[in-house]
Amino acid sequence: MSVYGDDFNFFIPTPPGWISDEKQVEMIRPILHLAPDAYKRLPDNDWQKKPKALLEAIFKNIDSIEFQVDRENVWNVWKEIGGSVISFHILGNRLIKFLDESSVTLTEEVEKNPQNINLGKSPY
Repeated sequence: MSVYGDDFNFFIPTPPGWISDEKQVEMIRPILHLAPDAYKRLPDNDWQKKPKALLEAIFKNIDSIEFQVDRENVWNVWKEIGGSVISFHILGNRLIKFLDESSVTLTEEVEKNPQNINLGKSPY
């Protein structure tokens, strides 16, 4: 939990030395192109350009990654290396946004194709 504010998140790293620094860099390299643009413009010696910090930045913005295969690649690296996840209020907002947007899509499809909707046999 942060000192100032109500945000709360989990920090789930791998134990020190479990995966060597060289191996982590090798694992992260294929997904570096998915880092947010702001991180790409940072000076090379900035702490936010360290591999684990970049991995967290990519993971925290996973919802903005266009292709499923890229999201899966990020997840595969993340589940091995770990780090700090987004706070629950951000996750909750993303979930509500997904439910809201998918409800609109679902409603449109039901209205276009009501003959394809089968909710099972009615007990009445």
